[in-house]
Amino acid sequence: QPRAVELVGGDVNKLPRYKTNSPDVPAVDGYAVYAHADFTDKTAACTAREQLYRISPDARQAHARGRYVMINAWRNISDCGPIRNHHLAVLDGSTLVPEDIVIVDMHYGTFSTECAQVANKASARHRWIYFPEMHKDEVLLFKQYDSDQQEPVRYAVHCSFDDPAATAVDVPRQSIEVRTVCFFPSDSSDDSQGEGLLSSWNFPPAAEVGRQLLKQLDFPELWPDDTRQWLRIELARDTPAVTAAVMALMIDWNSDPNNADGLMAGAPPALQEEVLQWLQTSE
Repeated sequence: QPRAVELVGGDVNKLPRYKTNSPDVPAVDGYAVYAHADFTDKTAACTAREQLYRISPDARQAHARGRYVMINAWRNISDCGPIRNHHLAVLDGSTLVPEDIVIVDMHYGTFSTECAQVANKASARHRWIYFPEMHKDEVLLFKQYDSDQQEPVRYAVHCSFDDPAATAVDVPRQSIEVRTVCFFPSDSSDDSQGEGLLSSWNFPPAAEVGRQLLKQLDFPELWPDDTRQWLRIELARDTPAVTAAVMALMIDWNSDPNNADGLMAGAPPALQEEVLQWLQTSE
């Protein structure tokens, strides 16, 4: 528990957002035992686009048109010694082919997403790499995703594994990761990629955004207190009017280019209108 509190900056209210498979540390992520890559083409584009709006407007277009790469920094944070079990293994990308990747839907309490996992039938040809006994002052950097489809290795599939040489007295692994997005701006005059991350085809379709917005309505406890109070009052007065207002507010909030959490941050007006129409006609 002290370690969990430390990891959330001392804010105990954030603990319910974390999960675990360790009864001794009930509020921190457990070991990921399934071979996976955290990003797919779809989720990587969404994440990169969110971060794109942190770049100054005068440089944003060049970055949107260029390559982007997701890099993970992973390390041991234990003061009790090196990692002796549940090491992080990374798949040698040269032994992975695109047909090995299976896109898997991931459903959580308040949202859904997807990740890339590996078909078990391909495991015989895969080669795995790990660094034994990583110390706290050592960092493992690996490429989670690469938008360049010509690159021979685009994913760093990884997972935790049980070390058969580990003993019952070995200290459980404690680790942390930081994800980064690296942009490689392009000043090319080639128009084949349009506006890159800012192209209309790079945003999720209106129906997908609309379904995600409706899911947000299932969790009013996550809305600000003043918004919930406003809804109670206005729904009692004029339900159709407040329904329309809520739709507009949700679309504005999720398409705000400065909102890194928006489902369609920076979406063009045409897509916003499509989402509104979808919501208006949905049951």
